[in-house]
Amino acid sequence: MCLKYLGQFIQQCQHSFEIDARAALLYLENLVMKSICIINNQNGKKTNKKNKIQKIIQNVNKKYL
Repeated sequence: MCLKYLGQFIQQCQHSFEIDARAALLYLENLVMKSICIINNQNGKKTNKKNKIQKIIQNVNKKYL
């Protein structure tokens, strides 16, 4: 899902540690979104938790990416 953007980030990075950090954040975002899907499917209903976590991820992306 979000891992398709990794190529864009690698092109913008100047140091290898930047690539590692950005790749880790994208991987974490992907895991969080998959976890939300599993939780929502188990509960049988949609919640606002997904929106809240997406906002947190966006804030992290703005701050660190």
